[in-house]
Amino acid sequence: VKTKREDYKNRINKYEIDKLSDLDIKKMANDIIKLQRLYSVMTKNVIKKFETNTFELNYNSMSEKKMYGLELDHNISFSKVYSEYIVDKSYSEGIVAEDKVAVILSLLLPQIVKDMYSADFNKKYVLYMPSTLYEKDNKLKSTFGLFDDEYAKHSIIVLIDYDTLAENKKSVRNLIKEGYRFAVNLDQTMKVKDQGIVELMDYIFIDKYRSDREDILKSLPKEYESKVIYENIFEKIGK
Repeated sequence: VKTKREDYKNRINKYEIDKLSDLDIKKMANDIIKLQRLYSVMTKNVIKKFETNTFELNYNSMSEKKMYGLELDHNISFSKVYSEYIVDKSYSEGIVAEDKVAVILSLLLPQIVKDMYSADFNKKYVLYMPSTLYEKDNKLKSTFGLFDDEYAKHSIIVLIDYDTLAENKKSVRNLIKEGYRFAVNLDQTMKVKDQGIVELMDYIFIDKYRSDREDILKSLPKEYESKVIYENIFEKIGK
């Protein structure tokens, strides 16, 4: 606190306000510190309200430093009538998969606030949105609206597979114009037919087991090579 107080006093003094005495400047510095403490407590209390025992968000480390794939686990009990296969399938497809995105974001956004508080500004979180969500304009808009914030847009990378990207070029272009960031996944079987839409991406994930991965890299303009990450991304996001 003493160091903070001195720092604030020095910053205030730079403005050379003649009417302020040393006592006034000291009081201003103390008021700033009190205000910071108040908002820090408020923020921690708000973040705590997002904690839940029903869901757990896993942050899976990737080969790219400070980049994490998001995977949502649940602690919901199901009747033994339903097989594990049926439960997993229901959990990862259709409306349930679409609604999972909102749950992931409600758990992720408090973590992003924590990153800001700890001045850890380089973390990137890869969020997968199912292809069916792009077919529903209103739901797509409301889902992206959940993180319509400049810092959140900077931290969250929306993962899209190539076929979904090719079918929804216009929607994705509009979202990119609004500041959202995307990554495309090129798995072992994917053939790139539209180079232009791939170049719009912030990151390009290429399956590290693709035999032609070097050919894909050569086909990209030189300046896009830094966007390429060799990663089996769907192993990291629990699709």
